[in-house]
Amino acid sequence: MAWGIAAATLVAGALLALRRLLLVVTVAGPSMEPALRPGSRLLVLRIRRLRIGRVVVLHPVAGQPDLGGDLIVKRVAALAGDPVPDSVLAAVGGQAGDRVPAGRVVVLGDHPWASADSRHWGFATVADVVGVMAGRLA
Repeated sequence: MAWGIAAATLVAGALLALRRLLLVVTVAGPSMEPALRPGSRLLVLRIRRLRIGRVVVLHPVAGQPDLGGDLIVKRVAALAGDPVPDSVLAAVGGQAGDRVPAGRVVVLGDHPWASADSRHWGFATVADVVGVMAGRLA
């Protein structure tokens, strides 16, 4: 009987740890098409190991229009120290040659005409990032 309780406690602890480490997010709009379509379900690893090209899930950024969602899905385009992409310069009030400041990140949707992203509201903070996409679910 003691082994059964210990096993149940171990399983419960493992599930709790997984829940803190993983998150499932559903893509809500067309901003990441064609790579991710609306309704795509993503498995997100709650870490902030950011790299250019990685798909991230983040909290809405100040200045972003309210799109009715709690989280947004975008792709990392530039990290701290990288040149600010030309398409983002106007939103951040910058000029050619400016660099992304420390603690900031540039995120863009794959479908520029259907995406509210750093081209519109400027930099996101690294603290806004919830995690990185680990894979797609069915």
